[in-house]
Amino acid sequence: MNPSDIPSEYRDVFERCMEAGQSHLFDGWETRTTKIEFLKQLKEVHEGYPGGVVRYVENAKKLLSASKAGENPLEGYQPEVPAGGSGLRSLPDFDGIVKDGLNEIPKTAFVLVAGGLGERLGYSDIKIKIPIDTITETSFIETYISYILQWQKITNCDKPVPLAIMTSDDTNDKTVQFLEANNNFGMTPSQITILKQGKVPSLIDNDAKFAVDPADGLLLTKPHGHGDVHQLVYSSGLAEKWLSEGKKHILFFQDTHVLCMWKVLPTLGVSVREGFTMNSMTIPRKPGEASGSVCLLKANPDSGKQDLTINVEYNQLDPLLRSTLGHPDKGEGDEGYSPFPGNVNTFVISLPVYCNALKSSDGVVPEFVNPKYADSSRSTFKSPTRLECMMQDIPKFFPPTSRVGFTKFERHLYCPVKNATADGAAKQKGGQMPGCASYAEYLWSSNFVNLLKECDASVEVGEETEEWLGVTVPSGPRVFLSPSFAPTREILRSKVCELKISKRSQLCIRGGGGGKLKLKNIKLDGTLIIEVDDSCQNDVVLENLTITNLGWKRVPVPDSPDTPAGLRIRGYTTEKSDDATIIKINSSGNIHVSGVKSEQLSSL
Repeated sequence: MNPSDIPSEYRDVFERCMEAGQSHLFDGWETRTTKIEFLKQLKEVHEGYPGGVVRYVENAKKLLSASKAGENPLEGYQPEVPAGGSGLRSLPDFDGIVKDGLNEIPKTAFVLVAGGLGERLGYSDIKIKIPIDTITETSFIETYISYILQWQKITNCDKPVPLAIMTSDDTNDKTVQFLEANNNFGMTPSQITILKQGKVPSLIDNDAKFAVDPADGLLLTKPHGHGDVHQLVYSSGLAEKWLSEGKKHILFFQDTHVLCMWKVLPTLGVSVREGFTMNSMTIPRKPGEASGSVCLLKANPDSGKQDLTINVEYNQLDPLLRSTLGHPDKGEGDEGYSPFPGNVNTFVISLPVYCNALKSSDGVVPEFVNPKYADSSRSTFKSPTRLECMMQDIPKFFPPTSRVGFTKFERHLYCPVKNATADGAAKQKGGQMPGCASYAEYLWSSNFVNLLKECDASVEVGEETEEWLGVTVPSGPRVFLSPSFAPTREILRSKVCELKISKRSQLCIRGGGGGKLKLKNIKLDGTLIIEVDDSCQNDVVLENLTITNLGWKRVPVPDSPDTPAGLRIRGYTTEKSDDATIIKINSSGNIHVSGVKSEQLSSL
C-alpha cells in the first residue's frame, strides 16, 4: 500500500505500527470498508498505552518468549508469611487504631475500581448501582460516598477528600449519568474524577502480531486488566496533584466490597503505626479457596532476585509450597485456616513511594500474558491473547527497602457481590462464602448487629435460616445504620444506651443528620425506620420507648423481566407494609411519627 493513502492525523500511528512489525494490519487496504474506524482504533490504543504500540509489542514479545520457554516467575523464591498488623475488633486498642486512621483521612485519596457491568450476576447495569439491601435500597456508590463525606466532616478537612473512579467503555457513560442524576450523592463535581480505561490489542502469535476481527476488519481488542488504574492515576496527573496537596496515602477499593468501609480506618491506622509502604486488607482463608494470598517471597541467594512481598494467586501458592517446602498449603488450628492470609484486593499505599514507582516505569504497570496454546510446540494460540495487569502487582516496582504488609480482619467482614446466585449457592454447598447479593446483604446487616452488641446493646439473633434461590441466609434482625449515625464504633457507642432488639426486628437509621441523634432505653419488636434530615441542627434524643408492630418481612419475587434486577438476583424483596413505625426528624429536630405508634410515641 502507499503510505500517502493514510490521512495525515493517522500517519504517526501507521508508522509506529510498521516499526512494531504490524504491516499485516494493512493487507488488502485498498478494499477495506472500515478504514477510518480502524485507524481511530489504532490511534486510541497507541495513545492509551505508555510508549504506544511499539512498547506494547516489545513488552509482549518478552512475556510471550518467557511463556513459551515455560519460565516460572516464582522460580527462585520461597514463600513466607509477611509482616502484618491486626484490625480485629476484639483488640483492646481497636478504637485507638481507628482513631489513628481517622486522623489520616484528610491526607488520603480514594480510588474506586468500577469497570465492570453486573451481567455475570444477572444484573445488566453498572455494579455500583446495585442496592446493597432491600430496606434502604441504597446503592454501593452512594454508600461509599456517604462514608467518605462523613469522615471528611468529622475530621474537619480543609479540602474535600478526593475520589477517583476507574470506568470502562461499558460503564463510563452510565456511571457519569448516575452520579449526575443524584448530584454526586453530596460530593462536589471537582471532588470526583472519572478515569476511563481503554483496551489493548489482542495478539495472534509469539511475534505479538495484532489480531483483526474477520467479521468487520476492525482491530480485536480486550481489557488490559484492573492494573490499568495505576497507569490512569499516573497519566492523568492525579498522583502528583494529590501529592502536591499534601496527601500521603492512596486507597484502592473494589466496586461491590461494601464491608471495606469498616476496614478503611483500621487499615490506615495500622499503616501509620507499622510504617507500611503498602498495606493490604486480608481475611483468614482456607487452603484451596479461590483467593490470592499476601506472601513474602524470599529470594534464593543464587537467584539474582530480591525479596518481594506481593499477592500470589491461589493456584500458584500450593505448587510453590510443594516445590520449595515440600508440603501443600495446609490449614492450621481448630478452624483450619492457612497461615497465608487471604487478599481481598483492597489496599492503601504511601503516595510518595507510589509516585516514584510510577515515574520509574513511566506509568507502565507490571504485566503478564496467559496464552492458551494450540499444541505442545507452544507456537500457536487457540484464540488471541493479550497483555494483562493486576492492581495488586504494583509492589514489583517498589524499592527493596519498602515495607509491604497486611492487616487481618474477621472473615465475615468480606463478602463482595461477585457471583451469580446459582454460583453462590454452589460455592456455599462447597463450604465457601457464596459472594452473592443476598448473602452480602445479610453480612452488611450482621456487621451493624455485631457493632451494636459491642456497644452493649441486646440484640437477639436466633438460629433460624432462610433459603433464597438455593442460598441459605440466617434470619434474625436486620440493622442498617447510616454513616452519619455510626461512622466509627466509638461514636456509635456514644449514641446508644440500653437498646433491645428482637430477632424478628428491622432497625434502619437513614439521612445525613444522624450525628444529632441518640437512642436511649429503646425496646424494639418489629420495624423502626428513623430518617434524620441532612440539615438537622439540633440534638435529638429518642428515649424510653417500647415499639411493637408486625413489621416488614422478606417475601419472594417472581423471576420475571418486570422484577427489578436488584431484587431478581436475590430472589426476594422486603415487603414494606403499613404495620411499621417510621420517625422523621426535620432540620429543626422536630419529630413526625407515622405508621404504628406506641403510647410513648403518640406524645412526641
